[in-house]
Amino acid sequence: MQNMKKLIALVLALAMVALCAVASAAKITINRDSTHLEGTGVTDTTEYHYYKIFDAVTPDDFELTDSNIETTKTDAAGFTYSIAKTSSWLATVQNLTDYFKLTEKTDKYLVELVGDATAARAKLIASALLAATTDGSGSIAPDGSLTLGDEKDVANGYYLIATTGQPNLVLATTDVEITEKNDFPSVSKTVAAADKYAQIGKDVTFTVTVTVPADAKLPITLTDEMTEGLDFKAITSVVDKNSTAIPVKTESASGYTYSAGADSQHFTIVFDAATVTANEGGTIVVTYTATVNAKAVVETADVNKVTLTYGNYNQWDTDDLDENSFTIRKYDGSDTKATKTPIGGAIFELKQGTDTVKLIKVSSTEYRVADVDEVANKTLKSHNNSSDTIENGDLVNDILTVDDTVITVKGVDSGLSYTLTEIKAPTGFNANTAAQSLSVNEANTYEFTMENNKGTELPSTGGIGTTIFYILGGLLVVGAAVILVARRKASN
Repeated sequence: MQNMKKLIALVLALAMVALCAVASAAKITINRDSTHLEGTGVTDTTEYHYYKIFDAVTPDDFELTDSNIETTKTDAAGFTYSIAKTSSWLATVQNLTDYFKLTEKTDKYLVELVGDATAARAKLIASALLAATTDGSGSIAPDGSLTLGDEKDVANGYYLIATTGQPNLVLATTDVEITEKNDFPSVSKTVAAADKYAQIGKDVTFTVTVTVPADAKLPITLTDEMTEGLDFKAITSVVDKNSTAIPVKTESASGYTYSAGADSQHFTIVFDAATVTANEGGTIVVTYTATVNAKAVVETADVNKVTLTYGNYNQWDTDDLDENSFTIRKYDGSDTKATKTPIGGAIFELKQGTDTVKLIKVSSTEYRVADVDEVANKTLKSHNNSSDTIENGDLVNDILTVDDTVITVKGVDSGLSYTLTEIKAPTGFNANTAAQSLSVNEANTYEFTMENNKGTELPSTGGIGTTIFYILGGLLVVGAAVILVARRKASN
């Protein structure tokens, strides 16, 4: 009896081995092509998910030969391809009527490929299937994963392999080897040269260029991240490799979709697979504008980033935007020191062209260019108006110097022309009222200096002018004449 139990156990074990041998009839292996993968971030531990789409079984009442499905490895025997009615892939496959024809059976559907079996068509099918997977942000979980150089035993079937680039469709009825050598799209981001050092409140232009490799078939996602010193304004153009405008995607037409981020510094653009395929071997160029706001970092580069996502592959590029500043040193003309000591009480007006530049008084020694919202919402004040009480954070149209410290003005543009005019001199000094040109530089080392000399300020038009001197002179002449006449009378 004991021997019989052992025999039954042995038979069951052999049966299980036989079943496993039938179910695991093939191996899938992924190898590395180091030339193509260099610099892509793919390593020996990178995981590749695989998804079983169809079962491949011995033909019964329906046969689909190997030539009907694009594969990287064919099988000598014909197989019937089917999908169970309980498969998580069924709804996806049923929606892909351009690619698959299903014939219903009792507990499954038999599958037939619609259209020609070409490599290009296989890539379109792979891209369509990938969208339903967790790798493509769908909900279908993988059947397993493997790494470079790894191999997995799998049941006969038709598999989707989600690599870091173009996904693969393989017929695994014998051993299959996949060489990971995808060429990936790349992205670059640049700010217009004229906008590199932009004034606060100015619109700047960014260009994002996507280089699309040959045989690219997956959607491309661009995620743009600007610093808090910029507010996204508008996409001005999206053009393809022929410089033709790419339309916004609709239900009936391919193109791109745009979605705003949670704040004004982020947005996302997705080019669908058809648009990517149409631009193989070329570029897609996105141009957009943003407005420099009050949070722009002066004297430190604001780094702005764009990230490209293609399947599991990510690549990014950055460009920076800088803000400029200059200093004002008002000093006494009698100061003989090499470094002049600043004096307070002078009031200056800053102009860009003919427009007075509106400023925010950050502190007694620092001002910055106001942004659009501040100009619209704050009350404009002037140091030259005795009725205005000015505090830090107020919007002003002039600059007041202080004793012993230079004044710093931030948020100006090295590409623009400015003038600085003294509209009021310190008490006891003569004003220098001629407009002085500024040469703001990218190194933020420009210092505006102006000498004031002590003395009584001579009145100008609108005052009493020289009249007082003529009156005094006349009185002296009359007085002298009176004295002369009186003396002559006395002598007579």
